[in-house]
Amino acid sequence: LIAVKDTAKALKRLEEVATPDPKSAIEKEAEYILKSIIDPQNILKANQQALTGSNYILKSQAPQMVIIIVSKKGADINYLKTLISDHHAEDYSNEVFEISAMLMGTENHLLMIKTFKSILETQNYISLISSSPKITEELNKSSHRIMAIDFDNFKYFYSKKDTKGYYEFYKKNYSYLE
Repeated sequence: LIAVKDTAKALKRLEEVATPDPKSAIEKEAEYILKSIIDPQNILKANQQALTGSNYILKSQAPQMVIIIVSKKGADINYLKTLISDHHAEDYSNEVFEISAMLMGTENHLLMIKTFKSILETQNYISLISSSPKITEELNKSSHRIMAIDFDNFKYFYSKKDTKGYYEFYKKNYSYLE
């Protein structure tokens, strides 16, 4: 057995266990523990996720983006991009944001507006574009959701197409700013 706080001996033993057959459960667990000792960020992230009961972690000061998920039925995504860009030019003429669109599954478009320095900036931007009658009119032609998300959460959100799960997280964690 390895004594607690004997990191050097633990690392050596874990490297021995992790090497022979990377497909077995013991080797996978040893490799996970080894990586966690070397870089504890994974453990910290797993702990935060366990505490919140979510795959997402709130990082209020992390760079953010505004995402708009729009059903492909009804909305013209290119026209919507133009409306947002024009509205942006009026209210944020000194700042440059990237506005891009891509498919999200077979049913939706994903519009991304980036980069914002904090959650507060994204919430202000969401309020601003939501107050535009032209943008609201185009969005109301189909089902849609407007949310803020940081780049780390976006990776998981997009890979899993987790609109419902992220929306629940967003409502719970971002609503205090509204």
